[in-house]
This record gives sequence, C-alpha cells and structure tokens, in this order.
Amino acid sequence: MNLFSIFSPARRRRRDFSRASARYACTIDGTLMMMDRVVSFQGRVIDLSAGGALFRPRLSYLLNRRDVPICLTLGSEEIFGR
Repeated sequence: MNLFSIFSPARRRRRDFSRASARYACTIDGTLMMMDRVVSFQGRVIDLSAGGALFRPRLSYLLNRRDVPICLTLGSEEIFGR
C-alpha cells in the first residue's frame, strides 16, 4: 500500500454533524457593544438560536471573537452574553 492511498480523500469518513439548537433566519436591526473595549457597532442579526445569534456589522468588520462579554440591543431590549 502506498502513502497516497492511505491519505486519499476517498478513504476519509464523513462525520455526521448536528446542532444542539435549531437556527432561525431573521433580519433584526440592532447594536452590539463589546464590553471589554466599550465599543458599539450598528448592524443586523441574521440568524438566531437558543445558543446564540449571528450579528453582521453595518460598516466595520469584526474579527471572529469568542468569550468576549457583549450587550446586544434590539429595539428596547438588551441581551447580555458572551
């Protein structure tokens, strides 16, 4: 058996992937404040689930950040999370 046949894509197994919570598409305008830098970004929530939300900023690019305390303001509601 040669090295190529061991690592060929045909021999790789696919892993089944499932999310713990159902995700729902939406378009809700809001503001995201990063509490560690006290900086706010206007944008839109485009995806919600029980485990989180996907926020797209309007004018600036946010790097993929994890475990940063945030405050998401949607209308008159404030949601705190990480």
